[in-house]
Amino acid sequence: MKNVLLDCGSHLGESVKKFKYQLGRVDYDYYMFEPNTFLFEQIEANPEFDSCKKFNVAVSNRDEVVKFWGCTKNKSSVGSTLEKSKADWDGITQDDYIEIQAIDLSKFIQDSFSKDDHIVLKLDVEGAEYDVLDKLFETGVIGYIDELYCEFHTQWLSSEFVQREADLRKKLQEIGLTINYWDAL
Repeated sequence: MKNVLLDCGSHLGESVKKFKYQLGRVDYDYYMFEPNTFLFEQIEANPEFDSCKKFNVAVSNRDEVVKFWGCTKNKSSVGSTLEKSKADWDGITQDDYIEIQAIDLSKFIQDSFSKDDHIVLKLDVEGAEYDVLDKLFETGVIGYIDELYCEFHTQWLSSEFVQREADLRKKLQEIGLTINYWDAL
């Protein structure tokens, strides 16, 4: 059995630092997913994260190349997103995106871990959390997750996300998986 933290939306590694030092969880394997290439390069250059597995990809419900909005004009943006409605709400211009590889997080978890592993999933992915969680339920991989830390971004998205969040919260409650709020900044 392994202890694993999947840090989706790593930014500059604040969540890994919080897990290691504030919560004393040093006996974990840390996986950092950050699609913003500017931020990822800083993570890569930081020796504090040498023991972490780092991925310059977006987490999603599919393996594909996607538009990642809001990270060319403000490279250190904390609100870069795969979700076009959030980009629109944030006033991100049509030319402010990069194309980046996205991975199916459900498939990654299933291929990399077992249900016996203790998996902590942190999702701060600026609107992609809905698709990711839906796919985890659809595939049954949600059963691999022991602890969930998630920031929903409903207030910055189009109106259908209100119902999507409510549905996800209900499904998580039904399986007894608590949504822990996370803010490591």
